[in-house]
Amino acid sequence: MRPLVWTIVILGIGSVLARMSTAGAGVQSQSTAQKDFLGHGGGCIAIQQEQSGAVHFEVFAVDPSLGALTPITAYFISVLITGQKVPVWEALGEDSEAVHRITYGASPPGFKDLIGPEQLIPGVTYRVYVRNHGIGALQRTFLHVGTEKRNGCP
Repeated sequence: MRPLVWTIVILGIGSVLARMSTAGAGVQSQSTAQKDFLGHGGGCIAIQQEQSGAVHFEVFAVDPSLGALTPITAYFISVLITGQKVPVWEALGEDSEAVHRITYGASPPGFKDLIGPEQLIPGVTYRVYVRNHGIGALQRTFLHVGTEKRNGCP
């Protein structure tokens, strides 16, 4: 008899969050998911940190021939401490909702928190992942400084 395997995938990202099997396969870590969730060319996440500690993410398409940025939308966001497997915040746009700018921990209208949010810690490096309907997955790391800082697109 073949063992029953359950796989949970979020939005076709290719990320396997958990794998359970009646054959005792147990739980698979997210490290595989994180390796599969690489940014595709043509996009960028700009990050703006404010004195208050708020962090804003803006998603852009990049035209390398012109060096031009075009605002685009994201329907999924995940923020992790670099090197960790479990996100500190994750949100998903329901019914295909998507927005250009997302503030950490404040789900935009039409979005639902899936995990967290936890308080960001100054001095810690985080990795943010977003999904866009046209480009796919994008990612970027940032050092949370807890004060005003801007990480624009190259």
